[in-house]
Amino acid sequence: MPTTGTTTFYVFDNQDPILAAYRRIFPSLFRDASAMPAGLRKHVRYPELLLQLQAQVYGLYHMTNPEVFYNGKTCGTWPLKFGTDADGQQTTQEMQPNFVLMKLPGEAQRRVCGDPAFTPANRNNLIGWIAARSDGENYGKAIVYDFPKTKLVDGPLQIEARIDQNAQISGQLTLWNQQGSHVLRGALLVIPSARRCCMPSRSTCRPIAVPCRSCAWWC
Repeated sequence: MPTTGTTTFYVFDNQDPILAAYRRIFPSLFRDASAMPAGLRKHVRYPELLLQLQAQVYGLYHMTNPEVFYNGKTCGTWPLKFGTDADGQQTTQEMQPNFVLMKLPGEAQRRVCGDPAFTPANRNNLIGWIAARSDGENYGKAIVYDFPKTKLVDGPLQIEARIDQNAQISGQLTLWNQQGSHVLRGALLVIPSARRCCMPSRSTCRPIAVPCRSCAWWC
């Protein structure tokens, strides 16, 4: 079927006041989400920019104790990871959310989820993770996983350091970063995995027991 270039706007949040104002101004421009064809509905995902903004706000304002909030003890920030600048040199960058197809703990089917993670201010270990859902009736919902305070879960920079400490990998990176060539590191993903935290270093994977909600690192 040839395309006509017609744009259709579907509304998923009927409580949004700004959107409600637009609908009163342009009543024929918007349609309810229930009117979206099933083939298109399968491809709808949580807005990436909205997820980033919500995660940033939540990282600071999730605290309910005024004293804890004032001291910033559990303030969550974007974790840092190794990246490459415009000149091909290794640098540290903020780790942005990725969208992955995965099974959430306690569920049988795979879902498309956004996965922003948090580290404490001025520290590199992980303290939390958010799953922003895009599936069916759960579209727009977010699940927060708080990591145990009694167990240290390595963050991206700490995982990158473990990779660099592997003699075999370190040797290969040194070899490849010569004569104008540069190694581009792949993205790290934080994946919940039952009651273990798995941190692969390319050649090995050493599970570490965690008593409750946890994650797995994949390179």
